[in-house]
Amino acid sequence: MGIPFIPVRGILGSDYLRVQPRFKVIRCPFSGHQTVVVEAITPDVSVIHALKADERGNVLIERHSDVDLAVKAAKKAIATVEEVVKEGELVGDEKTRLISWINFYAIVHVPFGAHPVSCPGYYCIDRDHMTRYVKMAADEELFRTYLKNYIYDLTGHDDYIRLVKQEGWRPQYRDDRDKHSMSPGKGDYTLDELIMTLIAREVNDGTCVAIGTLSPVPAAGCILASLTTAPHVKLIILGDPDSPLDRGSSQLFDMAQRGLIDLFFLSFVQMDGDCNLNLTVIGEHQKPLIRFPGGAGSSMLYHMAKKIIMFKMSHTKRDFVSKVDFITCSGFNAGLNDWQRPGGPYKIITNLAVMRADRERKRVILESVHPGVSPRKVVENTGFEIEVPSSVPETEPPNTEQLEILRTKVREKLAGIYREYSRRW
Repeated sequence: MGIPFIPVRGILGSDYLRVQPRFKVIRCPFSGHQTVVVEAITPDVSVIHALKADERGNVLIERHSDVDLAVKAAKKAIATVEEVVKEGELVGDEKTRLISWINFYAIVHVPFGAHPVSCPGYYCIDRDHMTRYVKMAADEELFRTYLKNYIYDLTGHDDYIRLVKQEGWRPQYRDDRDKHSMSPGKGDYTLDELIMTLIAREVNDGTCVAIGTLSPVPAAGCILASLTTAPHVKLIILGDPDSPLDRGSSQLFDMAQRGLIDLFFLSFVQMDGDCNLNLTVIGEHQKPLIRFPGGAGSSMLYHMAKKIIMFKMSHTKRDFVSKVDFITCSGFNAGLNDWQRPGGPYKIITNLAVMRADRERKRVILESVHPGVSPRKVVENTGFEIEVPSSVPETEPPNTEQLEILRTKVREKLAGIYREYSRRW
């Protein structure tokens, strides 16, 4: 849009304001509230990979993709594409949308240009290559070898694709969903299935519930709710080909800023007794022991979604600490008013228990313990003080009907979003 910055609700209290020079806090000239503003990013060049282009330069992308933001922010934009067709032959469908030729400086025909990740409709992710990359990138010497083998010693992209095909990659695209169903057994259930049913119980009918990326367990729980107790829920799952969003995560963020998200889910690396969450680093920010991908909008969503359920598949003093190393999402101690923070933490679900975040009293309260777990075990594995009522009930396990639906209808739906998880389920 050509503007120098934009105001963003949320983020206040986060350590990003300490380490990120692009974030500033100003007083809103209209409301008087302290508000975060974020400097605009204006790249000289943006490069995207898309599905198709025509000879005119119009480009076809996935409907839920946000790559058009990078295109429109840059001074020049280049699109690499799988196919180039004649003008007038570029036809979209319900899963795609067009970006006009006027936004592009150049179009380049690069088949398999997204490798080693996927390009919908053309090929799946090359998991063997990704596994190799992750292993080699963790070691400096091995990473040099990776760069030599796959970049420096090759004459171009065609050489690269020839090499990965020799290594066994087959550019196939599978849109089939695994139809295999599982027997519910005789009351047996997994930890994931227990947490799925707990999440389903928190979904209220008629509300708007959103699930971000890399969250198959919350997604399954919300799908279960939509098939049982909440048939009119407005469900948004990032990565779902049937998502109601016209765009990707940017539209979800817009909805949260407007107060339209009733329930959202977050995991974390560390959480402390003030419900501060760390998704960024272990150790000092400038010289961390481990650096993680970051919050991906969670600093804002943690404030703006009306209820946040935190989920963690482990429960140790490394997860629940006395003080987080970095505040990605600020909790009780941020001192924010209801305009700055209309939403916030609601419940915490782990492999041991369910805990409730009491925003009025600024306390974390033990709500239930899972079968076979004692309140004492939860306390011993939590690095801050939690409130333990005199009587703590046992978490209600999933019933036979819920397990049947999870292992058939939910699993089938989830396979279109989290294929590998569904196969391992």
